[in-house]
Amino acid sequence: MGAMVTEEQKLEYVKNGGRNCPRCGSINLEGGPWEVNESGGTQEIFCVDCKLAWLDEYKLNGIHVLET
Repeated sequence: MGAMVTEEQKLEYVKNGGRNCPRCGSINLEGGPWEVNESGGTQEIFCVDCKLAWLDEYKLNGIHVLET
């Protein structure tokens, strides 16, 4: 198993919108199914290049009402 991810790498990953692996910077990512509950949601993400797996955590921060 490779080195873990630092807090700085986690913050940079979130800041950049989760587009690159927080450990190796690869864009070769795969996402699993979403799991939603009353406090938000999660999605398992896997880096094909360095084999790191993690959970993205999502929180509802607002809504946009669509015309009906």
